[in-house]
Amino acid sequence: KFIFITSWNMSHFFFYLVLSLIYHQYPIRLFILGVIWEILELIFLDCHDIMDLYLNFAGIVLGTLLRKLNK
Repeated sequence: KFIFITSWNMSHFFFYLVLSLIYHQYPIRLFILGVIWEILELIFLDCHDIMDLYLNFAGIVLGTLLRKLNK
């Protein structure tokens, strides 16, 4: 059965959401960190999912927006 978003993908989303709530002033650095991590997963663990990058980005955007709304 094909599942578009897995629980592993969602863990990426929530991880980057929390990171962006804490480090809201560094959204670009957080995204770069996510890209580097995915590259390392591809090279060393042979596991990668492009959806992780999209969900990392979505978590960063939502966390940054929530932090700005909370000011």
